[in-house]
Amino acid sequence: HSMQNGHKKHHVCDDNINGFFLLADNVKFKVRTGAFIRAFEDFTDAHTNVKISAMNYGKFATQNDYHPSHIYNTRMYSWQLIENDLWNEGIKWRARYNEDTVISLDVMEKGYATLQTNAFLIDKLTTQTLRGGNMDEFYKEEGTLKKSQILADLYPEVARVEFKFSRWHQVVDYS
Repeated sequence: HSMQNGHKKHHVCDDNINGFFLLADNVKFKVRTGAFIRAFEDFTDAHTNVKISAMNYGKFATQNDYHPSHIYNTRMYSWQLIENDLWNEGIKWRARYNEDTVISLDVMEKGYATLQTNAFLIDKLTTQTLRGGNMDEFYKEEGTLKKSQILADLYPEVARVEFKFSRWHQVVDYS
């Protein structure tokens, strides 16, 4: 849809986002207007070589602790802003699970940057706490092992599977 309408980028968002925050001077401000999304887009556009940007989770950017406004080349989860020209370079969604992490690693492998913001944050519900999404299709019967294993299979040099917090998780070394 985005490409058909001549847009440079498109958003991909999870269905378990509960709201947005702006982090400024170590204080979180609840966002109540759509202007926030445009400000996030403008912030992304101010950086070069960035093909995917995402907002960090509010629970990871706590108040009263120092957080840089952004981090390059790390995870891009849950609310992504993706440049459409990646498709022309052959970078496309290619995984049944963890497709957001796979495409992020694909982008970095091609020499482009990812950009995660701490200034713009999402209030995301914990995975598997909201009905819908992939709960019935995948996780109910398969659990999270297959989801985590796909990264270790596609990127064994940086990803591994680990059991913690009562379920299987992927662990990715972005260094």
